[in-house]
Amino acid sequence: MSSAFSRAGFIRGIFSKRLPSKTVSQAGFPRRFLCNSTSQSLPLENTQHPSCRKNSRGFQLSQKSYYSVTTDGKEFSQEIDEISIGEYHKKSDLYLESLVDQLEILGETYREIDVDYSEGVLNMELPPLGDYCINKQPPNKQIWSSSPVSGPNRYDLIKGKWISLRDGSSLTKILEDEIKQATGLDEFTLELD
Repeated sequence: MSSAFSRAGFIRGIFSKRLPSKTVSQAGFPRRFLCNSTSQSLPLENTQHPSCRKNSRGFQLSQKSYYSVTTDGKEFSQEIDEISIGEYHKKSDLYLESLVDQLEILGETYREIDVDYSEGVLNMELPPLGDYCINKQPPNKQIWSSSPVSGPNRYDLIKGKWISLRDGSSLTKILEDEIKQATGLDEFTLELD
């Protein structure tokens, strides 16, 4: 008996013992991992969302990403835009390059702002707040950001805007607010969305 086979049997045993039998698939994985059309773990017969279909083995497969709550439990009814990886690269590159252009213009007035953009990663020094890192995440079709003020966050493309599923915030709005805070400007708008 190979160690991979025994490991799979062990994992299957754990899932089948801890979850009711209706929520465990034939392969031993909880069914909530097979169809993400709801945030709840439901028996297979109750997950008949229009975007789900069964494959040849009877597993539910989702074609779209739907979320009903954010990671902290708030209601969230928006749907992530379905785009190809090529479209993702076009949209994320356009967003980040436009952001860099506007930050460089701002840097002409505020010399302490330093911006560096290379291969999908934007690094920005924004005194007195600190350093920012905004980068593409192609496998997830997301843009990730790390801010000294608002912390780390992941943004999905929702209705053409980069929105966080964690709190519903817009990447553009977060950046505008924090740039205003750092520069003392009353009015500042990024033309990105």
